[in-house]
Amino acid sequence: MAAKTLTYQGKTQTYAEWAAETNIKEVTLIGRVKAGWSVERTLTEPATMGRRKKPTDASLIGLKIGPNKLTVKEKLPSSDTYVLTSDDGQQSWLVHGYRLRNPKKLTLKDNFVRARYYVKGPDNVEVGVVNLNAFCEIMKLDFNIMLRVAEGQQATHKGWKCCRA
Repeated sequence: MAAKTLTYQGKTQTYAEWAAETNIKEVTLIGRVKAGWSVERTLTEPATMGRRKKPTDASLIGLKIGPNKLTVKEKLPSSDTYVLTSDDGQQSWLVHGYRLRNPKKLTLKDNFVRARYYVKGPDNVEVGVVNLNAFCEIMKLDFNIMLRVAEGQQATHKGWKCCRA
């Protein structure tokens, strides 16, 4: 069985040869062609490392949520978590995006408005946190140490302070 080839700018080579020339893995080239990419895009678009990041749903930013009309302020990087703030900007909450995509179903009795912990970062910004474990994963903090901080057994963890709500 002959190796499959690609022709670009008058040059015909096998996938393996194109992979060596473009520094894009052979399996990536094959996958791109199978996905219907043009030959030019297949060979010229750089490969990205790792999984794709979820795009920010820009339609959620600025949205007013719930009876208290909390405002969706921003999306945390590398997660599907959004920051909600009160109108006066004094209180903040972290809410997973799937809960925001149907805002009509959100009510005050939902846990998203009742933070279980208040966390203050090294930059002195305080946010209410519903799920401390998820917050620690996002911020690359040790969950068990943050629990000790919340219980008063330790002052800080990497400059972060935490207390129970």
